Amino acid sequence: MNMKTVIFSHGDKGGVGKSTIAAVMVSRIVDRAGHCAIIDGDAKTPDLYNRYAETPGVDVHAMQINYAGAASVAMNQLAELVEKSDSPFIVINCPAAAGDTLDELAGMFSEVCAMMDVRMAATYALGTKDECAGSLAESLKNGLMSFVNEKDRMVLYPVFQGDQSTFPWEKDPARPDYRGGESIFPKLEPQFVMQALEKTTGHLSDAVSRTDIGLTLYARVSIKHWLQDAASVLDPLLFPSGWNDDRGDDDDA
Repeated sequence: MNMKTVIFSHGDKGGVGKSTIAAVMVSRIVDRAGHCAIIDGDAKTPDLYNRYAETPGVDVHAMQINYAGAASVAMNQLAELVEKSDSPFIVINCPAAAGDTLDELAGMFSEVCAMMDVRMAATYALGTKDECAGSLAESLKNGLMSFVNEKDRMVLYPVFQGDQSTFPWEKDPARPDYRGGESIFPKLEPQFVMQALEKTTGHLSDAVSRTDIGLTLYARVSIKHWLQDAASVLDPLLFPSGWNDDRGDDDDA
């Protein structure tokens, strides 16, 4: 039997692709495990909640993780949602500046996960802006990422922002000592295809067969191949060695 997993889609400031990465994870999890829960950490603009609100196989919740002045209240609510969820995977979509809450109380949250025998994992989407420099290093030192096992964490370069060399993490003094996964998160091109995809609801993969969203066949094939490339990056983290497909479905395509 597989261990229940809670996975954070964490990262630098807003606009680095956290919601897109989380959406790809949700689609992969439902494909492989049959069910997934989502906790959208920004109740004011709950992108993931709105996308999956009426999607079979997905339980959706929205809460304010970045709770200024009341971090313990937010973490208590987050832990309670995880504790009560019956889903094999819980994807937590972190809002901008979530580290202000998560990094402060991540140690206690990891203890809660251990008590529930829940695997805690995380992706960290990097940003290219100067203000992003040092954020990951700080989280790895004493924040959320420091409490995630090396094999259960992955740093991602969302290259829609620019080439890998443009990310401050490339030259960060902490990078040589980092232990964990690191990969490029692929870019969907042409850019207007991603813009159209962001306006849809339900699984991203549904857009491949939809004829009502104004995309050409080439654009829909582009989405298919982008999702396959993204899955090749995320699958080793989502479904580590020893993970069993409880549904007995050998077709992962």
